[in-house]
Amino acid sequence: MSKINQIKYWLLNNIPIVCISLMMMIVCISIGVSYFINPVEQDSEIMQLTNQKKLEQQDSPIKSVEEVQSNESINEQIMVEVKGAVTHPKVYVLSKGDRVDDVLKLAKPTQHADLAKVNMAKEVHDEMVIYIPDQRQRDDSIEKFYSKNNNHSKETSDQDIDQQCININNASTADLQTIPGIGPKRALDISNYRSEQPFDTIDEIKNVSGIGDKTFDTMKSYICV
Repeated sequence: MSKINQIKYWLLNNIPIVCISLMMMIVCISIGVSYFINPVEQDSEIMQLTNQKKLEQQDSPIKSVEEVQSNESINEQIMVEVKGAVTHPKVYVLSKGDRVDDVLKLAKPTQHADLAKVNMAKEVHDEMVIYIPDQRQRDDSIEKFYSKNNNHSKETSDQDIDQQCININNASTADLQTIPGIGPKRALDISNYRSEQPFDTIDEIKNVSGIGDKTFDTMKSYICV
């Protein structure tokens, strides 16, 4: 039997296999032709699917980080009150780590503000009260003293001048708040303390809760008993 006859005989006896093979060849050829006709569209679809998966994976952690940063920002906000020789004396909302110089840019010191007595580099903290002295403050106090006491001459003694300080035993809570380092709460604490036990010396003000050596050093030149 010749080879051609053998092939024919094999094909006749294996018709199912031959049909399946032909169908597979047709499918492969169709796929190949389709790919070569529209390769750009298929590549574009693949890239879109890949990018979409990447975005889905990244969306969740990015939102989480933003939420954490937002919460941290809120937690780091502090409130500082500015008084004295400034254009806008009020309470300011600042961020942790800000300096006195930062808040004074908002409060805008007046032309007579005595900034030489202010530590501009000091870091502010929550519930802090910043008092900006006026260069004319002492002179104004003396003039008021003269206007109320016409019998006194301008050659008044240092003792008379010192009488213009704030008496912590009888000053109102509003006057107490003009003392550097004293805010509304601390002024009320001083008032409550002296109602039970008047101050014999200015050093005793350190017995009031919240007033330590540093605060006392800041205010001692402004107070008396």
